[in-house]
Formats: sequence, structure tokens, C-alpha cells
Amino acid sequence: MLYSERNVYLDLILRHPLLDINLQDGEGIPLIQTALEVGDAEAARILIDRGADLRCSDDSGRNILHLLSADDCGIELVQHIITLAPDLQYQFEKDGRAPLHYAIDRQKPGNPRDEVSLLTSAGVDVAVQDANGNTPLHILFKRPFLLVADYYGNAVWQGFIKNTIDLLISKGAHINAQNTAEETPVFGYFRASSFKVDLSWAKLDEERHNLSKKWGGDRWKVNKELEEQIVEGTEPKIWALFDEMGVNWSVVDAKGSVSAPRCCWPRTVIQKGS
Repeated sequence: MLYSERNVYLDLILRHPLLDINLQDGEGIPLIQTALEVGDAEAARILIDRGADLRCSDDSGRNILHLLSADDCGIELVQHIITLAPDLQYQFEKDGRAPLHYAIDRQKPGNPRDEVSLLTSAGVDVAVQDANGNTPLHILFKRPFLLVADYYGNAVWQGFIKNTIDLLISKGAHINAQNTAEETPVFGYFRASSFKVDLSWAKLDEERHNLSKKWGGDRWKVNKELEEQIVEGTEPKIWALFDEMGVNWSVVDAKGSVSAPRCCWPRTVIQKGS
């Protein structure tokens, strides 16, 4: 949060010598957790410098690393807290989720402040499971996949999800780890994932012209169909990458379903602005 956006009197209150820096509200939430939840890094730093309890937790058992977003507060604050209280990385909330689960859930695509890389470099367990047996890979495979099309419309899988999957596997995450429903991460991909297609570099004049005639000049429908065509043409390449990662396609879950029939699953394409 930029200093200009903040209430200038807030710092004076936080620095007041009579303030109880571990003050809690009616729900038992301390000041530092409130500061982190709203993304006020400056307030959090003041409280930390004054000796606020870094090992506090809320009613859900979440510690401040569960709540802290590097996107909002900056990767430097995450690093500072880990240095002061490294044990927080290994704590679980009531649903068995570690800070790494939360970091993956809230990571914004394209944001360079990669909290996940920081946590993994610190040595956290990349195969950690929550109460449902879901690993960080289970979460990642449900996130939207980014496809970037080149000038000719040929697309490749890029972005945070791809990079983080590669990172976790390189750190020892198991691509075929099963949760309590006996599902591997790839089950989530076929059941819940979607695609975002970046057409910024794609020319495709002829294709756009033909689709424009088909849809009466409706640019939204033109782009939507182009994106769907790119997904259809690119997805087999993604399956091939899954093969290289070692995905076991023969896994059967607790309901008797296989991980994927490798055929015509309906896919969701998320357009920009939606």
C-alpha cells in the first residue's frame, strides 16, 4: 500500500508508547493480523519493529504467514518475517493448510513477487498435504493455465502456474500424489481448470476477417472463438508435457473414475476482463 494512500495519523497511533501492540479486537484478531489482511505493509513493519507477537494465530489457526500476501505487502516483508520467525513456515491452520498452500492460492499471474519461490528456497515441504490430502500441486492444477500465442497463432503454455509446477517437481513434489479422494493433481486439471489466452502478439488477419464475417463484426465473439481454437490446438501439447512430467493416466480415484479419458473434455476459456 502506498504511503500517500494511508491515513497519516495511523502511524502516530501505532507508534504511541501507550499502545498495546498485541491488542486484539472482539473476535480475538490482533493488530498485526489486521494490518496484513488489508495489505498495509507499513503498519505491519511498525508493529514488528515494536515487538508485536509474530506467532499469534486467529480462530482458524492461521498465522501471519498464512495471511501475508507478497503481492500486497512486498516480498521483502515476507522475507523479514521468515527471518524473525522461521517456524511459521511449517505451521498448519485448522484445515491442515500450510502457508505454501495459501501462497499458491493467492499468487497473481504475472506478478514478479514470487512468495512461493521464497518459501520453497527456505526448505518447506513441497509435498505437504492439507486435511483433504491436497498438495500444492493439486491446487496449481486447478488454476487457469496461460497460453501465449505468437505472431502466427501458435501458442505455448507459460506463466506462474507452469513455472511453479516445474519448480515444485524439481524440489521433490510427486506428480501422482493422491489426496483422500485418491485423486492425483491432474484430476483437478480436467475437472476444474480453465485457460487464459494471450493474443497480444498474434496477427491472424485472415482468421479474424473470416470470423468477423461469421459473427457480424462482434469482436468479443471473434476473439472468443479464436481463443477456443488455440486451446483446442494447444491442449494435446500440454498433455504431452504431462507425460514428460510422469503423469500416471491409469490412476483410479475413490469413485472409480480414471484421471482423464484423454478425449473431448469441455474446456473453459477466460477472456481478458472477465
